[in-house]
Amino acid sequence: MQVVVWLLAGMGALILEATLMEFFKIAGVKPDLLLILLLFYALETGAGRGAVVGLLYGLMEDLYVGRLLGFNALIKMLLGYLLGWGRDRLNVDNPWVPVSLAWGASLAAGVMFLLLCPLGGMDYPWSAALTTVILPASIYNASLAFVGQGLSRRRAEWVARKRNHGSLT
Repeated sequence: MQVVVWLLAGMGALILEATLMEFFKIAGVKPDLLLILLLFYALETGAGRGAVVGLLYGLMEDLYVGRLLGFNALIKMLLGYLLGWGRDRLNVDNPWVPVSLAWGASLAAGVMFLLLCPLGGMDYPWSAALTTVILPASIYNASLAFVGQGLSRRRAEWVARKRNHGSLT
């Protein structure tokens, strides 16, 4: 049931990215809300589930974009696994950990995309992509992860309270 909720949240995030976030571009970029959601899901559930939800989020994104089918799925699956792998190895209660992970995952996603582009017949200039898209987007994503980690913590506390009272199974 929890996976369904996270998938619905992912659909909502994709719709937000395609519509409302156009008005909140900073330095010409908008955040990757799916990546931020994936970060919090993987940190909460671990590597295996993080990889599965990453794959599904990436497929949703690939279907929306309509080209290079599988690129985002592969990238988000790998990132979901790696972020979930860090759950037991990092102090996820430290508020700077999700922020740092969002920044690093955004950079990694951008570089992986640039590496995969030649396979899809596309070629982007690395220096321009890094300085005008990947770096600004990683800073934007890290900033939103800072805000999101407080919301994620409150949601986790709410779920724990509901489970303790028996109203959430």
